[in-house]
Amino acid sequence: KLVEEVGEFQKARSKEEQEEEMGDILATLVNVGRKLEIDMEASLRKANQRFHSRFALMEELCRQRDLELKSLSLAQQEALWQEAKRLISREA
Repeated sequence: KLVEEVGEFQKARSKEEQEEEMGDILATLVNVGRKLEIDMEASLRKANQRFHSRFALMEELCRQRDLELKSLSLAQQEALWQEAKRLISREA
């Protein structure tokens, strides 16, 4: 079902259609989690916490290196994201 919903999202022609299809994707994921007995709210909350921690570390690394995050290329931002991910996983 998820593959079907993603396919419909990719075919969406407007923001409104994309929004509708994204809702269907999210609902499908929630149903998968429910069937696997996963607390989807807790799962999303933890993902948000990880994102926040990693992004905050990216900002700190930029300050330490006298860089401006918004001026970095996407590739540089991705490299910094991966570095933050590695550094945080070492702390755990």
